[in-house]
Amino acid sequence: MKRYELEWRTEFTDYRKVGEQAAIEGHSTYRTKHSAPLAGNNYYRLKVVDEDGKFDYSEEKVVKILANQDVVIYPNPANRDVTIKLGYVSANAKLTLVNSIGKSVFEGSINGVATYSFPVTSLVPGVYFVRITELGKAIVSLPLIIAH
Repeated sequence: MKRYELEWRTEFTDYRKVGEQAAIEGHSTYRTKHSAPLAGNNYYRLKVVDEDGKFDYSEEKVVKILANQDVVIYPNPANRDVTIKLGYVSANAKLTLVNSIGKSVFEGSINGVATYSFPVTSLVPGVYFVRITELGKAIVSLPLIIAH
């Protein structure tokens, strides 16, 4: 075995390579990330390339990407409760509310839900940043204004 290539297509395109990793003796698990899947059905297969250039393909797998995975915060400005709408069901996201000097003033876990709400009545009015981190996803940081 020389290398593994991850190939991707949609319903309207041909396969193209989106990732590659050299084979490592003794390893049976590899990871790669497709940074630009499209909304809808995304089809993947693994191309296994031997030292002599011959290759085989794995069975095709489909991954459905929801059209709207943008994070929405409302109301903004807020005075009582804030709701975070992720646009997908989170497996294990961490929410951190950071004040204007960079100090964390609230932390919460978002697990198995797409919407999370928390109170802001005890916070001083001002500009904050909502930071959402989740393994395998880009960090999201959005402004939030608290006005009582």
